[in-house]
Amino acid sequence: MSDSSRKAHNPRVRRSALSLAITLACGSSAVYAETTISGELTLGSFPSDLTVLPGFSPGETLQISADGNVVTGTAMSPSSGASAPFTYTSTGGVKLLSLDPAYPFAKATGIDGTGTLIVGYETDAAGLVSQGVVWNLVSGTHTAVVTSGASSVGFSTISTDGKVIGGAGQFVGGVADSEGIVQALGSSTAIRVDPTSIYAGGSSILKLNSDGSVGIGFGSVSAVVGSGAISGFRWSQAGGLTDLGSLNGGMITLPTALSANGDVVVGAALDGASPLTTRSFRWTAATGLVSLGALHDDLNTSSGAFGVDASGDVIVGFSMTTAGIPSQDGYRWTAATGMQTIPEWLRSKGIAVSSTALPISTAQSVSADGNTVTGTLSDGNVYIARVVETTTTPTAPTEPAAPLPPETPPSTGTGSGIITLANYMNSLSAASQAPSQALQGTEMILTGAHGSPMRGLIAGNQQYVWSTGDWGRADVSNDSHANQGAIEIGYARGIGETSMAKVAVGRSYSDQDSIYDGNIRARGTYILPEFISAIPGTPLYGTLSGYYNFGDADVRRGYDNAGFPVHSTGSASQHTWAAQGRLDWLNAVQGDRFALTPYASLLYMQNHMGSYSESGGGFPVNWDARTDRSTQARLGLDGVFDLSGNVKLLGRVEGVHRFESKGSDASGEILGLSSFSLDGTKYKQNWLRFGVGMEVGVGKGTVSLAGNATTEAETTRYWGSLSYRLPF
Repeated sequence: MSDSSRKAHNPRVRRSALSLAITLACGSSAVYAETTISGELTLGSFPSDLTVLPGFSPGETLQISADGNVVTGTAMSPSSGASAPFTYTSTGGVKLLSLDPAYPFAKATGIDGTGTLIVGYETDAAGLVSQGVVWNLVSGTHTAVVTSGASSVGFSTISTDGKVIGGAGQFVGGVADSEGIVQALGSSTAIRVDPTSIYAGGSSILKLNSDGSVGIGFGSVSAVVGSGAISGFRWSQAGGLTDLGSLNGGMITLPTALSANGDVVVGAALDGASPLTTRSFRWTAATGLVSLGALHDDLNTSSGAFGVDASGDVIVGFSMTTAGIPSQDGYRWTAATGMQTIPEWLRSKGIAVSSTALPISTAQSVSADGNTVTGTLSDGNVYIARVVETTTTPTAPTEPAAPLPPETPPSTGTGSGIITLANYMNSLSAASQAPSQALQGTEMILTGAHGSPMRGLIAGNQQYVWSTGDWGRADVSNDSHANQGAIEIGYARGIGETSMAKVAVGRSYSDQDSIYDGNIRARGTYILPEFISAIPGTPLYGTLSGYYNFGDADVRRGYDNAGFPVHSTGSASQHTWAAQGRLDWLNAVQGDRFALTPYASLLYMQNHMGSYSESGGGFPVNWDARTDRSTQARLGLDGVFDLSGNVKLLGRVEGVHRFESKGSDASGEILGLSSFSLDGTKYKQNWLRFGVGMEVGVGKGTVSLAGNATTEAETTRYWGSLSYRLPF
């Protein structure tokens, strides 16, 4: 970040104090407090490989709306110091927020509960003046907030209901370098939370409660630069400013979260009785600032509280020790249990946690009811831990020295356990491939068994029956493959001298293994009518084909729960229909023993997969219904070579273009947790197909054998067909 952008939030006390306090509280992990997830986490809300702009990193300060649908943050360019505030949704991807050309440095700092309003600040090119700003994502507007009497303003938070914003401002004639402010949207009048300048060194509002009636923040009593003392405070519209006090005379108190009504404040404070050691605290007006103690009563640990439930009774945070081998744990605290690591909390509720599961480093936020906790693992991945109280039997907390419970998976279907963001999202993505799998099976049938309409032409009163089988392997995605097949019987009859009709009935199947021992197995029954006719006055033949398939898909989705492999399963109805038109120039080029037939075709396919509900595994999903489509154009050349009187060799080369670039998006709800939406599979739109085969006369009929292969694409990669045609 450039020097000018560092000055973007002119109330400098906020940045310097936050950096100092977080560094002391978290040691080398200074980003945790700024990456606290607000509201309920939506799985898939923020991909780890997100690119906002070339050369920009997404940044460390991310906010998620309470409904879990919108992420906002500020991407930074390390080389130029330029900033790019943005939003991200799983359906719309990245969208940059508009900027005022006169204020080129901007930062998005807060979001309301519905993901409609985003607040932040903008700074001029000289880095001297900042103005508050509100972005409205529904109307698309960018509004500079007018704050009467302030020469420079920056907003850091917005209430859940979107009616009140808070931050800091510089005022003409003000004693402090910056003053914490609260301001109603639509009003130009700010409430200066420290009117008597208790914090002569400056102050700032960090967070507001749900309706903006209560806020928390911090300030410096001394105006002397480098004095180091930082005080936390609570402000309310009814009672004004209240200093939170200190812990045994410690120099820093930093509030980080407050309950829904604002009566309970939590955070981290330096313990004056143990220099350079921070303790998590809980504050109420009745008790004052009270230390939550140490994890496992280890006084060598430092800790910090990051989140509190709506009632103020459940607190989450981190605990870190530097004695011996340094380690860090996330914790959950209640008055009844004290500090428990997340695995200890789960085990106390009868939920097994594997001893091989990755360690948990932080607990960063907690749901309103206190039963869902999110944070980070030791590898940086985000996890979600949940206990459904009505389905578990509480037991005594498991002490670290006590034997661990037997290594058995958590009870399935309870909704309890631990999942990680990366693992769970991968499992959802794999399970969402069923419609693509169905379309590829349809394509194999229409371009495989029914892909050579010029073979078996009849006219007049001629007729025959046939039986055909197709077997192949498909690329459903880059890392997922399926075995596919179909078997059918059919009847063909000539109509007049130049036309014929065919009808087939058959059964299709596909079996796809996916990650984490997942599987998608589909079975269907289809009917396929076809009409072939010479086009009068031309050397062309036209073929029209229809297709309808009805069946079911059984989906087994694998993922890890508390370090154990588990499965959630479900079944959905599938209906697929297709239509294909094709033109063949029969024997356009021919010799004594060979003939070449160029052709062109257009194929349209549509699959509808019904909604369904999973069961088992601990974190099942309700999947929404989906409709997938694929439109493909083909241009190819068929060749026939008479090897002997009753043996013909067949060959084919074909180019294919798919008009759609991606499949349909998948969406649903993780039961009891949040909704989700996944981008559809991205398709490779062009590929080549090659085929070889032979026809052999056997008795009164003809046996056909063919093999096909394609270049890499989300299509059936290679397949073979075997057919027997018997005239009568």
